[in-house]
Amino acid sequence: MKHGGRIRRKTRLRICGRSRFPRRRCPEFREWLRQFPCVVSDCENPTECAHVKSRGAGGDDVGQSVPMCPHHHRFDLHQHGIHTFQLKYRLDLAQIAAGYGEAWAQWFGTPAAFGEPTPVR
Repeated sequence: MKHGGRIRRKTRLRICGRSRFPRRRCPEFREWLRQFPCVVSDCENPTECAHVKSRGAGGDDVGQSVPMCPHHHRFDLHQHGIHTFQLKYRLDLAQIAAGYGEAWAQWFGTPAAFGEPTPVR
């Protein structure tokens, strides 16, 4: 039935312009991670943040990312898959990523809401 000449529609609930789910990105962590060498030994190329578990699959930046050069990240990891990559280079990326996440938490304290670091004083 019409009320006041308009049909009311239900809208999706959004909280303060953001979705209901907390942000999984942490730019500070990604910047911090880029200062480390590639996880593949004897590689001296500049690194980027490579996710062990993608954001689309529910992965966060902190604790699920490793430093990796663009060559190993794009051409080895993405083209051949994570399991083949780990067998080829004899690495456990989940364990390495967890180590970087623990180091980040010890250095900056427990991450606050929405994935932002809280400096330890």
